[in-house]
Amino acid sequence: MCFVFLLFFFFPAEDGIRDLVRSRGLGDVYKRQLQTGNGPALFLAGTIITCVTAFTTLWVGYKVLKIPMGLLTGILAGLQTQPTVLGFAQEQTHNELPNIGYATVYPVAMITKILLAQVILILFL
Repeated sequence: MCFVFLLFFFFPAEDGIRDLVRSRGLGDVYKRQLQTGNGPALFLAGTIITCVTAFTTLWVGYKVLKIPMGLLTGILAGLQTQPTVLGFAQEQTHNELPNIGYATVYPVAMITKILLAQVILILFL
């Protein structure tokens, strides 16, 4: 159960990633990226950042701020802007708390991602 939770929580599959037809999906693009020079380092950095952010959010929210875990899973799904994580959280909690957390955080997270992408482009191009 814990492995399934981590699998769906941290590595949600997007539509088409596992598609065998090259004209659809991104599976071959991801495979090639892992085989190039910086691919493994980028993958490892992304994994570490995602996991540290997720575990920190859950730990601080639950232990320090005393936020219910159902609400926290929705908040984490919103921070990651991942509706698949929200679906899994709802399935596990059997209540509406994940929806409330997701709806609270998602708009801010999406706007922040858009603005940060613009800042990164300005700084590095």
